[in-house]
Amino acid sequence: MNLIRTSIPHGEDVTRMAPLDVETTRTLIAAHRGPVIVDFDETLYLRNSTEDFLDSARPGWLAKIILKGLDIIKPWRFTGGSATRDNWRVGVLGLLLPWIWLLWHRRAPQLARYWRNVELIEDLRGHDDIVVASIGFRAIIAPLLKAMAVDSAPRLVACRIRALRDRINGKYAMVSRAHGEAFIRKSLVVTDSQDDSALLATCTCPCLTIWPKAYWREALSGIYLPFEYLSRVKRPGSRYVWTSIIQEDYAFWVLASLGAGVAFGFHAGGLALLLISFWAVYETGYVDNDHMAAHFEADPRLSETFAGHRVPTPVLVPWIWAATTGYFGLAAIAGTWLPPVTGMLAWAGVLTATFLCFRAFNRVDKRSRIWLFGLLQTARISAFAAVLPISIIGAAGLAAHFVALWIPYLVYRFMPGKDWPELPVFTMRLFCFVIFGAFIALATPLAMADMGIAAAFFLWNLLRTRKELPGIIHQAHRIDITEGKG
Repeated sequence: MNLIRTSIPHGEDVTRMAPLDVETTRTLIAAHRGPVIVDFDETLYLRNSTEDFLDSARPGWLAKIILKGLDIIKPWRFTGGSATRDNWRVGVLGLLLPWIWLLWHRRAPQLARYWRNVELIEDLRGHDDIVVASIGFRAIIAPLLKAMAVDSAPRLVACRIRALRDRINGKYAMVSRAHGEAFIRKSLVVTDSQDDSALLATCTCPCLTIWPKAYWREALSGIYLPFEYLSRVKRPGSRYVWTSIIQEDYAFWVLASLGAGVAFGFHAGGLALLLISFWAVYETGYVDNDHMAAHFEADPRLSETFAGHRVPTPVLVPWIWAATTGYFGLAAIAGTWLPPVTGMLAWAGVLTATFLCFRAFNRVDKRSRIWLFGLLQTARISAFAAVLPISIIGAAGLAAHFVALWIPYLVYRFMPGKDWPELPVFTMRLFCFVIFGAFIALATPLAMADMGIAAAFFLWNLLRTRKELPGIIHQAHRIDITEGKG
C-alpha cells in the first residue's frame, strides 16, 4: 500500500495498513507541509492518560474496589456500550474521591516530563498548525499537554467526561466538527491505533506508528485486592468467585448457620466479611501452589495467564485484609464493636491452620495431597463454624458439600494423565444431603427450625442441579425392555 497519497477517498479500508517504522514516520513529518493531527495516548504521550489519572486516586485500595464494582455492574451497557466505560470510571471516581483532581494536577507535570515522546515533539518543531486529537478526556490531557511544552501551542480536541456521544462518535467526528473535513484531508495524521481508520483514510499522509517506548499500564495495578489473583490468574475467565465461592461456599455458610440467634442482616454481612478474611489467606495458598509447580513440578498445570500476569501478590497485605475484615465480620455477628476475644483467637487459629495446611499441600507429592486436600476443603466449607454455631441439619449439608468436592479430586488423582473429571457434582451433593438428612432424622426427631433449614438446603441444592438433573433423568431407562425385540 502506498502510504504517501495526495487524495484518499473517504471510507477507504485501511484496517490492514501495516504500521510504519519510527524513522519513516519522522521522515514523512519532516517532509510534510500542512496541518498535523497527532494522537495523544501512546503517541505524543507514551502512556495512557486515563489509566494514569485513575492510578492517582487515593486511597488506592478504595479506588480499586470502586473500579472493580463498576466492572461487575457494567453500567455502560445502558449508555452506548464499552465505548463509554471510561466515562463511567472517570466520572464515578471523580465524584466519590473528588480530591483526585488535585492529586492529578500535582502529578501530571512529572508524568509529562518523563513520558513525553521527545522524538515526536522534536519533529513537530516548525509545524505551525498542530492538532492533538484524542478520545481521552480534555480535563485529564490538558495539564499533561501543557507541561510537555510542545511548540506552536497545539490545539486539543478531546472528549468531555459527561458527553457520552464524544466517545461513541469517535475521534474523526470530533476533529471534523472542530476543524472541518477539509482540514483533515490536507493533514498528516500520526497515530498508533487502527481505530483511527477514518482519519487515516481521509488524510493526505497517514502514519500508523507503534512507538517502541510506549507503555500501557492498568490503573492501580500495584494495589492488592482479595480474589484478584484467583479470578485473573488461577481461574481466569471462569467466574470462579461468583459460581464457586459466593454460590457455593458463602451460600452454605449462611444456610448452615441459620438459627444462630443473629439478625439476618448482621448474620449475612458478618459471614461475607469472614469469607473475604478467609479467602485473603486461602488465596495465598494458590499463589504458592503456582510458584511451587513452576519451580519443582515436571508437568506443572498453570493457566495461560500465569507467565505474564501483573497481579500483585504481597506477603503481608493479605493478612492485613484478613485481620481487618475478620475483625469487622466478628463484630457484625456479635452485634458489638468489640467481639469476644475467644472468637478472635479462634478465627486467627483457623486462618493460621489453613495457611500452614496449604503450604504443606503444595510441598508433598501429588498422591499424598489427597488427604491434605480433604482438610483444605473442610476449612473452606466450615471455617465459620469456629465462631458461629451450626444446626445439626446444617452439618449434614456441609458434609454433603464436602463429599461432592472431594470425590472429583480423588478420581483426578487416582487417574493420572486425565483432566479434571466431569462429574454431576451438584446432583451428587443433593443425593448425599438427602441421605445424610434421612439418617439424622432416623437418629433424632427434627425440630421445626431444623425442618425449615433442611427445606432451604434441599431447594438450594435442587436449584444448583438444574443443568445436570434433567440429563440424568433423561438418560435413565429400563434394560429389560428393548424396542423391536424379536
